[in-house]
Amino acid sequence: MRPETLLRVCGVLPLLWMLGGCGDKDAEDSASGSDGGSGDESGADEGGSGEGGSDEGGDDGGSDGDVYAQTACSLLSGELTSIEAASSADEASQALIVPSETEAWRVEGEGSDRYLMVEIEDWMVTVRIFATDGIRVSFLGGEQSASQAENEACSGYSDQSIIVHEWGSYVVHLEGEGDVEISVIQEPSKE
Repeated sequence: MRPETLLRVCGVLPLLWMLGGCGDKDAEDSASGSDGGSGDESGADEGGSGEGGSDEGGDDGGSDGDVYAQTACSLLSGELTSIEAASSADEASQALIVPSETEAWRVEGEGSDRYLMVEIEDWMVTVRIFATDGIRVSFLGGEQSASQAENEACSGYSDQSIIVHEWGSYVVHLEGEGDVEISVIQEPSKE
């Protein structure tokens, strides 16, 4: 083996080992079958797809197969937690949301420009933001993987996907008049 090849391999292997360890928590959680969460991720997901729905052998191939959109629709049609939005990006930390598959929010505030902070606790994940139609949602940081579009699982809400490479706090800018109903769901990392 040539010395420059050996240097490249030795430099990449620790990085690969570190990245490979990222899924260990999820693997341990699904192996034990109890993660203290809402029970939406079951250890019985044969394919390892990370889309652990509550239906075993359910509609994996159906037209309504977007588990996250269906979850958001259910949450948005239920009881919402009220939160007062900040009026500037600098104050966004006063309105903190942690992505949840068990809670959705009614964002209140004055004016057409409002800000929230979303706390992402993992890295290399996709964050889905479902919001009232007519509200423009901008996620400051992250990589928008799909433009804001109509939520096909239920009418009256938009759906947007953002790939987040690092854990941390991210500002979300909401543009539009009136109260906003919003659901923020974090899809598990796909390995």
